[in-house]
Amino acid sequence: MPYWMRLFNSCLNKAFAAYWQTQGINIIMNVTWSTPDSFEYSFEGIPTESVIAISSVAIKGHPYSFYRWQQGYEKAIKCLKPKSIIRYGDKMPNEHE
Repeated sequence: MPYWMRLFNSCLNKAFAAYWQTQGINIIMNVTWSTPDSFEYSFEGIPTESVIAISSVAIKGHPYSFYRWQQGYEKAIKCLKPKSIIRYGDKMPNEHE
C-alpha cells in the first residue's frame, strides 16, 4: 500500500475515534502500523498510559511480517506506555504481559 494511503487510513481511523468520543462513546484505540516509516504517524494522537488494542492476526508463520510487527510493537510500548493492552490474535514471543 502506498505511503499516502497508509497515512490517510491512519488519520481516518483517528478522526472517527475523535468524533465518537465527542458523542460520548468511550473508545479503545486500535494501534496499527506497517513499516518503520509509518511509526511517525501511527502512534500520534493516541493517549499515553491508556488502554489500547493490538492485533497479531495474519502474522504468525510469516517471519518477515512477525519481524515488522515486533518492531512496531516495541515502538508502541515505548511511545504509548499503555496501562493495558487488549489483544486479538495469538500472543507473540517476547510480548509483554
